[in-house]
Amino acid sequence: MAAVAETRGQYSSEQKNNLVQFRRPHTSKEVVSVKIPEQALSSTYDVENDAQFLTEHPHLTIEQKKYYIQSQVETFLSEFVNKSRFKKLPGILKTDGTMQMCGADMTKMYRKAAKIAGPESREHAEEIGLDLISQSLVKKEIACWVSTPKIANYGFVFLLVRGNYSEELQGYPFSEYPLRYAEPLSSLSKSQSIYRSLEKTSQPDTNEKKFFRTYSDYLASPIFFENQAKLNVDNLCNLLEIDSHEIERSRKFEIEVIPEIQPFLEKFYNHLDTMSKLCPSHPEYSFHKQNADLFLGAMFNTAKDTKEKLEGTNKNRDVWTTPKATAQQGNDFSEEYVYRIAAARSNSRKLVIEGGSNCPVTKNNSGLFKDDVFNIKTISNYINEGSSLDSLLHKFDTKDTYDDYQCPGCGITLSGESKTNQSAWREKCHNCDLKFRCADEEEKAA
Repeated sequence: MAAVAETRGQYSSEQKNNLVQFRRPHTSKEVVSVKIPEQALSSTYDVENDAQFLTEHPHLTIEQKKYYIQSQVETFLSEFVNKSRFKKLPGILKTDGTMQMCGADMTKMYRKAAKIAGPESREHAEEIGLDLISQSLVKKEIACWVSTPKIANYGFVFLLVRGNYSEELQGYPFSEYPLRYAEPLSSLSKSQSIYRSLEKTSQPDTNEKKFFRTYSDYLASPIFFENQAKLNVDNLCNLLEIDSHEIERSRKFEIEVIPEIQPFLEKFYNHLDTMSKLCPSHPEYSFHKQNADLFLGAMFNTAKDTKEKLEGTNKNRDVWTTPKATAQQGNDFSEEYVYRIAAARSNSRKLVIEGGSNCPVTKNNSGLFKDDVFNIKTISNYINEGSSLDSLLHKFDTKDTYDDYQCPGCGITLSGESKTNQSAWREKCHNCDLKFRCADEEEKAA
C-alpha cells in the first residue's frame, strides 16, 4: 500500500483512529500517515456457516448447540479483536468416555482411522493416546499430549483443559489448545526435553526417565495433571517459547467479554436457529440473517470496547449502557430494549477488522475464518470424514513461515515471518522504517 501524505481535514476523527504515522527516512519534517489494512467483518465471519452447522448437527441438544456457537464467537473475538495468538477448540467429554469435538464423535472417528491405517501407524498411536485421555480426563483436569513433527519442522503440544460436569451439556466441557513448537523433522531432542519437563512437573517424586525413540511413543503417552494449579504455566511457556503475558492477556479478555456479550449472544443464537430451519430462499430467511449480523456486530464492537477498557484506552465507554449493566442495577429490560442497544452498539463504530488476525505477519490468513481449519463446521466435517485432530492440524499447517505480506507504509513485499520463532520477527520495514504494530504489542506485554 502506498503511503499517503497527511493533509489537514483529509480524515474524519474516526478515520484518524485507523492511521499510523511515521517519518520518512533521511528527512526531518515530512510525516506520513498510512491507513492500517482493514477487512469488513461480514467478509470474515459468515453467520450462514453457523446456521449450516446447526442444520448439520440435529443430534446435538439445544444446550450443546449453544455451547459450540458461543465457543465459535469467543474464539473469533479473541483472535480478531484481542489479537490473541492462541486457538481454542471446544469439546465435550461424555461420562462413558467418548469425546465429542465441535459436534462430531471424535472417539468413533479416530478408532475408524486407526483401524484403516493399521497397528504400526501414527493413527494407531493416536488411538492409544486419546483412549487414555478420555479415560483419565474425567478424574484429572489437565492433559498434555505431545505430537512430534510429522511433515514439517514443528510439532504440537495439545493442552486439554476440562471444566466441571454440566447436566445441560450431558458431559464435561473441555477446551483444547494446539501449542506449536519448532523442531527439525530429523530430530526428537526438543520433544524429549518438553516431555521430560512436563512429566517431572506432573510427577515430581518419580525418578523414572522415559526415553522415547519414535512419534508413536509420545502419542501413546499423554501426561496428566490433577488440576490447573499443578500445571506450571510459566514452565510450559518457557518450553514452547511462548510469552506468558499473552496467555494472561487472553485470559483476562475472555473473563471480561463473555458476560458483556451474553444477552446479544442469546439473540444471535435464536436467529441462527431459525435460519437453520429455513431454506435460504424463504422470505423470512434474510430477515433473520440481518438480525444475526446485527447481533454479531454488537458483540464485535462490545469486544472492542472491552479490549480498550482493559488497556485503559477507551475514554467514552461509560456513555454506553449495556443489558448487563442494566441487570446489575436491578432493572428489567425488554426484548425491544436489547435490540435497540444492539443496534446502537453495532453502529457505534465501523465493523472492520484492523490489521488482520493479530499482526502484519498473518494478515494474508486473516480472511479464512469462514473456511479455516478452526471453524467448528470445518473441523466437524473433517473429523466425520475420518481425519484425526493431529493429522488435521499437520495437514493444514505445513509451512514454517507465514505468507509474504506488503508493508502498509511503502508497499514493498516482505517475506513471511517464522511461525515458530517470534523473537526473530522484524520490528520495522527495512525500506521505509515503519515500525510494525506487533513490535508495539510485544513492548506492552513486557
